[in-house]
Amino acid sequence: MKIFIIYAALSIGNLTSFVEFKGTQFETLDKCSSFYEQNKTSIELSLIDHLKLKQPNATIQFIGCSPKSTFSNMEKGDLT
Repeated sequence: MKIFIIYAALSIGNLTSFVEFKGTQFETLDKCSSFYEQNKTSIELSLIDHLKLKQPNATIQFIGCSPKSTFSNMEKGDLT
């Protein structure tokens, strides 16, 4: 079974980084997307506050939902 997460793609200089929203995990992409749309403002403000403290030079490129396995594979170096 796939687990879906809310994540943000960040640009830091010429690098791209990803951060996972730790609020919850979802069983379907629709549930993830629906939760994000219902809580979009608070999620984005929370991310902005986090970035001000941890990565003030980061720019948010995208926020959305994706299977968690996508990011597990990237951590292992598998970009397929």
